[in-house]
Amino acid sequence: MSYTIGGVTSNVTIVKVQDPSVLPLPNTATNNPNDTVIGVDWTQPIGDIVNDLNAALPAAVVVSNPAGSVLRFVDDGAAATSDINSLSKTVTPTALTDQGLGLALFVDGNAQTTYSNSQDGIGQKLGIAQRIRINQSVVTDSSLLITYSTSPLTDGGDASRPLDLIERLNGASRTYSASVGIGSTTAPYVGSIDNFARRVVDFQATQAANAKNAVSTDKIVKDTLQTRYDESTGVDIDTELASLLVLETAYSANARVLTTIRELMNIMLNIGR
Repeated sequence: MSYTIGGVTSNVTIVKVQDPSVLPLPNTATNNPNDTVIGVDWTQPIGDIVNDLNAALPAAVVVSNPAGSVLRFVDDGAAATSDINSLSKTVTPTALTDQGLGLALFVDGNAQTTYSNSQDGIGQKLGIAQRIRINQSVVTDSSLLITYSTSPLTDGGDASRPLDLIERLNGASRTYSASVGIGSTTAPYVGSIDNFARRVVDFQATQAANAKNAVSTDKIVKDTLQTRYDESTGVDIDTELASLLVLETAYSANARVLTTIRELMNIMLNIGR
């Protein structure tokens, strides 16, 4: 729901909760950084639900229950200090037919539980990437991709449900968590599932290319350092032979000097006899 009070627009997401122990819900329960999340215990009587909503919302936005399970949201009317800009709901189909065009094509785990991003307990989102499955009923009976009503029975050539599924994948816009590496907590990525999947592939391809380049750069650095190390510690045969020749020449020269000195000493000793 979006409303404006005193020229300031606010966005609120009301979440149905059947486990009161998880209340109050944090604003991080949705991926939208610009909304306020209000969790409401839906297991209580409708009057208490209305009271909880009125307590959580500003006084200029009034919730009532005109009849049955209907909830009505109104602004302050003639006073014109508040306006309700928009109000929408997201409904997860729990049956394969007779609940509109929606179809639970993907389900939670081998138990084929309907996925609704329930906040009850530890939350249904945790681990769903590992548990997600194709709805086995659709695998068994592919006509469910077309048949959305049993009374009256959907005509076999009716493309309403397939087109709705395509629109949900390619057209409907969603806000995605920054934890996937795309977007940020303050400016998350918003787009269709199709566009999001393409961005994920592009992101991973870029990450892989960057990693490959990093490995290549590291190899160049390693090879350069190894070459310099070998040059500084390795044995150069030509240089070593030249050094040995110099040493041998010096040794020979020294030996001749010592021989000459010895001969002179002998001559001097013989003169004295």
